[in-house]
Amino acid sequence: MAITFKPLRHKNEIWNEADLKIKLDTLVKQINGRRICVKRNLTLKKANILQRMIWPIAQNSQKCRKWFLGIDTRSNQLLFKRIGYLISTKITLQNDTSLIQSYNQALSLYTTYLTKIGKKTAKKYAVDTFALKISGHTPASEDFKNKLLTHLYLKKRSSFSDWHFKKIAVDFTAAENLDDFCLRLAEGEYALMPPSIKFIRQFINENADGAVFQSQTPPPPFQKAPLCFKQVQEPLFAYLDENKRKFGKDSKERNTCIVKIKNAFIAAQHESEFFSYLLLPPHALDKNQIKKIKDLIATLLNVPSPKNPIEYTPVADRLFPSIQQRCLSKDPDLYPTQLITKPFTQAIKSSFLVDSGSTFKKNYNQIAISNLEQYVSAFKSQFTKPVPLKATGCPFDIHDRQFQNFALFLLEGKTNEEIQDRQHPNYYTSPAQNAACLQLIRARNFAIASREDVDWKGNFISKEKNKDKLAQMQANWKSLTLYDWAGLPDENFAKKTGNKKTQISITEEDTFSAIKRMAKTCDPAKLAWVNMASAHHPGGSYQNGGRGQEETTVTNSDAIVVLSQAAKICTNTGQAIYQKNLHIPPGGNYFHQTTIFTISKKPITCNSIVQPFADFRMSTDPETEFIDYQSENKLNVVSRRYIERIKLDMKGVLRTAKKQGQEVLILGATGCGKLQHHTMAEAKAWSAVLNDPEFAGHFKEVIFTMPKDHNPDDYDSFTKIFSH
Repeated sequence: MAITFKPLRHKNEIWNEADLKIKLDTLVKQINGRRICVKRNLTLKKANILQRMIWPIAQNSQKCRKWFLGIDTRSNQLLFKRIGYLISTKITLQNDTSLIQSYNQALSLYTTYLTKIGKKTAKKYAVDTFALKISGHTPASEDFKNKLLTHLYLKKRSSFSDWHFKKIAVDFTAAENLDDFCLRLAEGEYALMPPSIKFIRQFINENADGAVFQSQTPPPPFQKAPLCFKQVQEPLFAYLDENKRKFGKDSKERNTCIVKIKNAFIAAQHESEFFSYLLLPPHALDKNQIKKIKDLIATLLNVPSPKNPIEYTPVADRLFPSIQQRCLSKDPDLYPTQLITKPFTQAIKSSFLVDSGSTFKKNYNQIAISNLEQYVSAFKSQFTKPVPLKATGCPFDIHDRQFQNFALFLLEGKTNEEIQDRQHPNYYTSPAQNAACLQLIRARNFAIASREDVDWKGNFISKEKNKDKLAQMQANWKSLTLYDWAGLPDENFAKKTGNKKTQISITEEDTFSAIKRMAKTCDPAKLAWVNMASAHHPGGSYQNGGRGQEETTVTNSDAIVVLSQAAKICTNTGQAIYQKNLHIPPGGNYFHQTTIFTISKKPITCNSIVQPFADFRMSTDPETEFIDYQSENKLNVVSRRYIERIKLDMKGVLRTAKKQGQEVLILGATGCGKLQHHTMAEAKAWSAVLNDPEFAGHFKEVIFTMPKDHNPDDYDSFTKIFSH
């Protein structure tokens, strides 16, 4: 049930400026103090058992709702209508900075609450024509800015976060003209993607002229005055969004805690009032959580303003490494155009999922497969080589819901140990049989990772029981972030040694064995493992039988489903490929939260850093880099350029881990296999980077996993270097 409004009145009245300011400030404080969304007042959340029993009776009575549950919708409606009436009244005022601030704060609050009530209500009661006229102020500009923000909210809400809306408002005010505005939107941490900027430019061209940007002076890029309490809002909120795991045990508790902190910050007038709010019920914070926030605010308030802003260099303007220019010559839209990119979409559904329907059933009815061994034999008779990828799909497509259901049926009742054993390349005597079983397992696991009707154990579940899994899937999807660290020079990163004593170990285990072992002794939220990945194809060759480190890790976790947000299935080849501006550049990587569900009884949710390492294979393929670092047809592993190149990717891994607050890293013999990295040079480079002041002392433990049965030289070389 949504709140309904009578049309707001528009009158020509003469107001006393002091009285108006008092009225506006009082209403803003009252509504902020309640911290409610008007529409949601008629729903019951966070109720105890007694309140739930009373609710069926109380929900139909205004008095019962107010007496028993503290819900007073009439009072909230009245407050909201009052503020709407005040800001929509035609008023002519003198230049009064404090009154302008009160008016803008009230207007911002009104717009925020109005959009939460519903799209139709927001469109009907939006204050399109501002009545406030003040010398030095440009009503047309402010009017059009709000019109633009309302239009974006109604038409493109899924494409923008709250931070994007704030950036658009600030850049609009600062811009001198349309070109300057679009240029500003493309810069900074919350830069907009080119399609979004194009949409905004088109709207402005169709609905306004250059006059909306005239007589505006761009604000200085940095404040010269000391920072006050309210000026740390943006970095504080960004920290809260990136470190949710520090504020609760499950996603519901974390989100509640974060919302409380943000609302308390907005409502508080000074720092002490803010911390007093955090101690009040409901959902009061504990002392450790409050101490973290105090320390962060103290740090932000004491940080000196930088002399020069950090300048991000686009990939197209970089000369090193040369591989970038060769890739861009084939497709100029491969790489990101900003330092940090968040490709999350609202839909919790992988774009890879397809459904062959009756076609699949017809094929398998002819084969009459009823158990795993019959399936393996049928597969062997059809494919003596890896499964061919086709744009139209194939009978054993792991993305096909019908094949996934078939895989879930054939593997029903199999334990995690059996699933792991059957992935071994020598489980069956025939390579075709091993490929058949692997394809089936990958279809099963992709269903577990991508579908809400299958739980983490591979069992079908009803919609009523899938809420926890949906919440975990959404948390993993939202965490996906693309970093392009090579766009910043090394001098822009702090060279301050941390206070942790880093323990480095080389073990004879695989990645998942190390994750399983470390998850018992450390917080999985601060545990990250490196996915030695492809820069252009998420999951590498997992679709057609690849068995590398990347293919194995995405087979047993939801990593490939999380990465599918930034990818698509190529219409020509049927292979997964990253979308435009979302391929991973040299020195860059993806970071995301991931759930591993086949190595223990309970799923383990930790973090993954998706890092492509340089490819030094001797090949004519333009995506390899052998030609750039060879001497006399051999890889020159002692050259300075070669060392700088492999360190570029290593620094990318450590910068992402440091940015995300990770304490335990699980690495490996990065590139020392298929990609032809020199093992001893790789070990020396890792040793040098980990001892660099930028990274030394920032991690508790770093583990290099190297199964001896793969390549004994890797284990021996790393052990020799790190033993010193």
